[in-house]
Amino acid sequence: MSNEENTGINKAAEWNQRLDEVREFADKNSRWPSTTAKDTDEKALAQWWSRYKYYYKKYRETGQAAGMTRGRADAIEKLISSHKGFERDGVWNSRYKKVAQRIDEVGKLWSYKTTNPDEEKVLRWWNQQKTFYRKFRKGDRVGGMTAERADRVEGLLKQLNQPIIADTSTDTPQSVNMQVDTSAAPDASAAQTNITGDAQ
Repeated sequence: MSNEENTGINKAAEWNQRLDEVREFADKNSRWPSTTAKDTDEKALAQWWSRYKYYYKKYRETGQAAGMTRGRADAIEKLISSHKGFERDGVWNSRYKKVAQRIDEVGKLWSYKTTNPDEEKVLRWWNQQKTFYRKFRKGDRVGGMTAERADRVEGLLKQLNQPIIADTSTDTPQSVNMQVDTSAAPDASAAQTNITGDAQ
């Protein structure tokens, strides 16, 4: 066997090992590895995974991409399909459900002073979605907001008796002038949130 063939086999084995590491991480942590992780091993794995997900999407669209084969594309697709909740839509829906469930159960969100990391993350996400919703209604599409998501956010705002905004097709904004629960997280425009961090 030539050195070239050996190199090819080693690279294939290394690629499969990295994919297995992503799978194991996802199964253990219920999320994909993060490119902003403090742990250097996780960050390196996340960068590899992010790069090959990009190649995978490009391969599916054009039939070719750097370092991508049909076998690799199928393997990546299988892994993504088994963890759909980790993808952008899955994350959005998961956080939306947490907000909706909280409102259904107690009629308001968690206190802005909460020290629970999960609650803080969902509140930060909710504040971002309110901002994206208002901009979307005014014709500015940001943060992945869509007509369907805007309608869902608006439905929760109505339950919270918070202001809603009319579509750009009408001239007069529709506001619900009722008391807002001040114990819940403040508006994203008033809170100092990291808009780029959790806008999924």
